[in-house]
Amino acid sequence: MTPLPWRGRAKRRAADRRRARREVAGHFGGRLLKGKRDTADVVVVEHGPWTLRLDTYVVSTGYTTVMYTRVRCLAGSRYAIELVVRPRGLFDRLVEALGFRSMPGGDRDFRARYVATGKPRPVLRTVLASDLPAAFRDHDALRLDVKKATRKERRDLGADAVAVNVQMLGLLSDLRAMVRLFEVGIAAVEELERAGVLTPLEVPPRLSRPSAPGLDPG
Repeated sequence: MTPLPWRGRAKRRAADRRRARREVAGHFGGRLLKGKRDTADVVVVEHGPWTLRLDTYVVSTGYTTVMYTRVRCLAGSRYAIELVVRPRGLFDRLVEALGFRSMPGGDRDFRARYVATGKPRPVLRTVLASDLPAAFRDHDALRLDVKKATRKERRDLGADAVAVNVQMLGLLSDLRAMVRLFEVGIAAVEELERAGVLTPLEVPPRLSRPSAPGLDPG
């Protein structure tokens, strides 16, 4: 039987994605943990006291699913912190025209391209006055979320565990884009630590094991 052409292309794309993740691991002196499929591969990087993990996850709207590639780092925090830095859109400009403002911070270029929201506001002002906004320079498609870790992660790491996520839309196979995710993730945890918001945690190896891409755990 003659193989279907699309199967050959899918295999080549899968091989390219795995090769790119292996190169990312080598770039940072990390390791590639292979999943049952290439979409479940995980890159784990140790940077000082921080453990960062690149993986893939899916968000379902009920009608469709959207895949993201992200770098995730678990940490401790004495604050109930929530922080979102996301690309600015048309709706944001309309809302601001009505008098609602996002958190000020960063230079003019950062504020023109990104929106920052969250709480507690005094802590976030300190964070946004740091060098963190500079990590988003030259990129318009990143999203940063700092929020409470999942229930399972908090059982393993403690009630004060939070997750720092940097993500981009799509199943990435571009080496430079994945390197950029790690660079922004590293900058985020370092600046949040300097601001007194985050403290490193010892992350059990089982929390870095590959699994099939699943729904965003929160």
